[in-house]
Amino acid sequence: MSKLIAKFKQKARRLKSLMVKYRRLLLIIFFIGLFYDVFLNTRISEYFTAFIILLWCLNLLLFKIKPRKTIALGVAAYLLAFVSQFWGKEVIMEKGASWFLIFTLTALIQWLIKNLLKK
Repeated sequence: MSKLIAKFKQKARRLKSLMVKYRRLLLIIFFIGLFYDVFLNTRISEYFTAFIILLWCLNLLLFKIKPRKTIALGVAAYLLAFVSQFWGKEVIMEKGASWFLIFTLTALIQWLIKNLLKK
């Protein structure tokens, strides 16, 4: 059993070093995926959204992004939703609003974790 745990820890360290090495690529993939989801994808895909949220969480850990920047992304998504209603793009408006909620909840969780770790 201990050999299995040691092997798992070794693979986890290797995976973490790869993520640190290619963290900029992960951030670029996140923004490309977000752009694709909001502007090019006409249907709502839960798996793709979950993949993008996972990439965002990895980027939070790798870059140590503060909650203020996450809120800024949420505000940008909300502004996108607000402006797209004038263009008549309901799909973009709905996705912008949903990404606003996702980024706001992520920032709230970040803030709670940060404050709980201080105590």
